[in-house]
Amino acid sequence: NEEIEQYTGWMAKRKMNLTAWYMGTLPDSTGIVSADFFNYRLEPEELYHGGWPGGWDLAPKYRTEYIRHFLNTARDQGIKVFYGITPYEVPRQFRDANPDEPYVPNLGYDANYLRPESERGRQLTKQYLTRLIEVYGTDHMYACTPFVESMGAGTPEESFQIKLEAAKKLNEILGEIDPDYTWISDSWDMGAVPQVWTMDRVQTYFESLPKERCYMYDTASVGNPFWKRTNFFGGIDWAFGILHAFQGDDHLH
Repeated sequence: NEEIEQYTGWMAKRKMNLTAWYMGTLPDSTGIVSADFFNYRLEPEELYHGGWPGGWDLAPKYRTEYIRHFLNTARDQGIKVFYGITPYEVPRQFRDANPDEPYVPNLGYDANYLRPESERGRQLTKQYLTRLIEVYGTDHMYACTPFVESMGAGTPEESFQIKLEAAKKLNEILGEIDPDYTWISDSWDMGAVPQVWTMDRVQTYFESLPKERCYMYDTASVGNPFWKRTNFFGGIDWAFGILHAFQGDDHLH
């Protein structure tokens, strides 16, 4: 509690009014929400997630209390929190128990996603996000980039179509559960899988989305300025990002 208050107080004194919390599908990021929703078996093999080792240093109940304290303390300081979300994602144990569901192929990081156009994917995503908001409240900002750093298909055109479909369906779902939503996406995938993001496809992508609801984050605007290459993201509001000390490394500045 003391560390949370020190951290949010430091932000407030420096007039920082926005921060993030990752709301994925593991209990270490959402506490009781994912633990109950997916009926988690809290076993060591389930700690590996998305290519990175996870860690449950607190039981889901206490992790929820920790998250709520952070969110409430930040909001009391005038700091809004946007949620990093993973729509269509399911835990490994869900896929083991439901092998015949329609899953997205060709994903990296040991990830498991239901196809965004499937009724099952839509249903679970809507229910899960609704529960997140019920438990933690919302500042109406939700960040994700569909299937980032992965093809999710066999060809660039198929990959683009599934990413586009995921973005469109997510906006529909967010509009249903939160009429005041803003969807935040970023440009990282454009550099990670450039064979997918031709300029024609980028233009089609932005023309297909509700511009008044979208916000683009140009992750590495200094070294890889997609705002220049995409004509300011087709008119969508955007932020100039600076990649600094990537994942704690001290050599990337």
